[in-house]
Amino acid sequence: MHRLGRITVWAGIVLVAAGLGVGFTALWQGAEGLGITALGLVPVGFLLLLAGTVACQLAGPRRRYPDRGQDPGE
Repeated sequence: MHRLGRITVWAGIVLVAAGLGVGFTALWQGAEGLGITALGLVPVGFLLLLAGTVACQLAGPRRRYPDRGQDPGE
């Protein structure tokens, strides 16, 4: 699950960057339809970024302290 979260974070980053880059470039070039569609990918990318971050935090690798024999939260 941790690996899936990391992949989802990177997919979100790529979608946000591509959406902003392609969207604003298309708007400046006069292609409003493509620009609006590409900018619509930004919220989707943000949601993937958020979901991936939550998945990484919830399913992250557990850290054990063998000298104490307990989790850091205990």
